[in-house]
Amino acid sequence: MRSAESPARERGATQSRLVRAHEPPARERGATQSQRVRAHTIHIARGRGRKQPAASRHNNPWRARARPDRASALAPENPLRARSGPRYDAGMRKHHFPAVLLEALILIPLALEPGAARASGFMVSKMGGDLSGPTEPNGAATFWNPAATGAIGGSSVFLDATWIWREASFQRDWAAGFDPGARKSDPGRLSTFAVMPMAAATWTLPRHDWITLGFGFYVPYGNRSDWPAFDLAAERAKDPLDQAAPAQAYQALSGHLETYFFTPTLALRLTEGVYFGAGVSWIHTELALTRLLDVGSGIFPPETLASSALSALDFSGDDPGWSVGLLLFLADGLRVGLSFTAGTRLDLDGRARVTLPPLFAPAGGPDSVESTARMELRLPAALRAGIHVDVTEWLVLRLNLEYVAWSEFSGIRVHELAFPDIGGLAGSVLAQQKDFESRRQYRDTLDVRFGARVFPVPWWMIFGGVGLDQNAIPDEAQGADIFDSLKIGLAVGSRLDVQGLLEAFSLAGPALPRLYLTVGINGIFFLENQVRGNALESPLDGTYRSRVLLLSTSLETRY
Repeated sequence: MRSAESPARERGATQSRLVRAHEPPARERGATQSQRVRAHTIHIARGRGRKQPAASRHNNPWRARARPDRASALAPENPLRARSGPRYDAGMRKHHFPAVLLEALILIPLALEPGAARASGFMVSKMGGDLSGPTEPNGAATFWNPAATGAIGGSSVFLDATWIWREASFQRDWAAGFDPGARKSDPGRLSTFAVMPMAAATWTLPRHDWITLGFGFYVPYGNRSDWPAFDLAAERAKDPLDQAAPAQAYQALSGHLETYFFTPTLALRLTEGVYFGAGVSWIHTELALTRLLDVGSGIFPPETLASSALSALDFSGDDPGWSVGLLLFLADGLRVGLSFTAGTRLDLDGRARVTLPPLFAPAGGPDSVESTARMELRLPAALRAGIHVDVTEWLVLRLNLEYVAWSEFSGIRVHELAFPDIGGLAGSVLAQQKDFESRRQYRDTLDVRFGARVFPVPWWMIFGGVGLDQNAIPDEAQGADIFDSLKIGLAVGSRLDVQGLLEAFSLAGPALPRLYLTVGINGIFFLENQVRGNALESPLDGTYRSRVLLLSTSLETRY
């Protein structure tokens, strides 16, 4: 965002001056030859002159003001690029990259605190908060659209944390002829609190300002399900008629899935207003699941606790991924972004452990058996598109579409099992088990999000939005580990340009970088899902309910 006061030598700039070709007037501060060339992108994309703040209280500082840098006319997400100010003086610019590197070394590890990257929902498309997307040049573009990093200009550090509170419940419909005994159909509420971090840094090469390098860390796929505590040993100590496993226990007791993306990006300005970008990701995945396993099926009634084992899977691995994108400035105040993230086949190493019930453990022998194994699953490809329109000096509208090829996620396969034969009723059966597969058969989804931004004053933005996400999981694949249904999302938030606020009250120093603070609140409401015809192992028909509340906080600084 622009400050409330522009330097006097920059005032009075007219529209004709801004749309003039490659060379802005020499009086524009610190305008080197490379900056003058970069400025042409802004002049063509905006076609607007700089206006004095006194002319309108509702100036959108990211639209109405230009500086001698190619980034100056971009979206509110990139206000630092749109301002002229002392930070671009020659004396500062030669030091800005070491400053960005130092800040990244200090701040980014705080966002990568071990164990903090827990996300609710298999895919959480909230990377960077509500002011990010395929058309938005900020650090979150390392996820959304690597081409948009090319329009940032200078150097930047972006830190974001999404604080997630999730609540879910399930009411099981017992199958006809099934005797639940003492079991309750409602296992209690699943409550999860988690933090989803994101960190990114970008740098435009000083001598080759058509090239921008970036690096991003984010956790776009994740799920955590910790149902109320269940003490298996204490339950088995009860009279057989009083033993009761939770209704969902044969699908999930606890589990988590986390995918950590480490993504360097490269963006190129192909011509004025046209940017191409690509990213290559190193994906580290961790997956664990604990549930009851009905090893006595066919001998005892189904889901009998006395004949049930405790199964625990723990896997991790590293795999590559990639993405490409395009960002176009089509007309005054109009830009379009398009990106594609390739699907990724994950090949994980880990262990499978089965703790047998007393009836099935060998007399005098071990009651558990363990094996190394491999796991295969696939993350889906995603196609993202966005359109960003500056309607007036104080109003911005945006529409984002996201098509996710969830049909690529056909299931989870565990193979290369090698359980030793420990004897007993189940020992030889487990020793013969070499692989198994949980079929899921998800379906493709289209997610739509619409947002608006209003600028009451140049240094303060208010935003809001609404979204609709389709259900990727059909009834036959719905499980107690991952809930899904048609979702409606509502968002509201605010962004503050700290330097702009200080300048408005004549408190800013001459060499401060731009600093932006954003806070957004999201409510995601899952429509009640009546599941019928569930086909998973230990099928769970019934009523699923869920809701999610997200608090997004981000800090962005530009040099």
